[in-house]
Amino acid sequence: MGRDHVIGMGLPLYIRKLLPDWPRAKDKAGVLHISAQEIKVDSGNTQTIGIDEIEKMEILSDHYSGYDGKDRITHHGMGMFMIKMNNGEEYNIKCLLENPEDKASLGAILRQWYKEKIPLKEYLVPQHTRALLMEDNWKYEELQELKKELGIEGLVV
Repeated sequence: MGRDHVIGMGLPLYIRKLLPDWPRAKDKAGVLHISAQEIKVDSGNTQTIGIDEIEKMEILSDHYSGYDGKDRITHHGMGMFMIKMNNGEEYNIKCLLENPEDKASLGAILRQWYKEKIPLKEYLVPQHTRALLMEDNWKYEELQELKKELGIEGLVV
C-alpha cells in the first residue's frame, strides 16, 4: 500500500478500526494527517479538527521500537488521540506510527503544541504512566530543561 505524504509539517498515520496487539494491513481504515494547525481524518469522508478549537486532548501511545523484520511491528507505536472540543464534541482517533520518521514528526508537532499551550496530556500504555514527547524515561535534569523549553509547569513523568 502506498504512503500518503503531506506537504509541510504533516504526519500521515493510519487510523485503526481496532487496537489489538499486532496491527496488520487489514486493520487500516484510513489516513490521519497531523499538522501544527489541524488534525485531518480521511477515511472516505474527510473531517478536519482545528487545533485552536480543542478544549483538551489526551494522547495514549505505546513505546515505539520499530519493526521485527516480519509484516508486524514490535512495540508498535499504536496510539489514540482522545479529543474534547470547545463545543462539547468528542473524538477518539486510533492510529499507528509506522517508522522512526513518524515518531520524530509527531514529536516535533507535540513540541509546537506544548509551546502554543494546547491543553495536552500524554500517557504510555498499557501502564498508563505520564509521558512527554512519547517518552517516560527522562533524566531529572533533561526533564527540567525540556519543561522550561516547552513552558510546562507541574508535569511529573
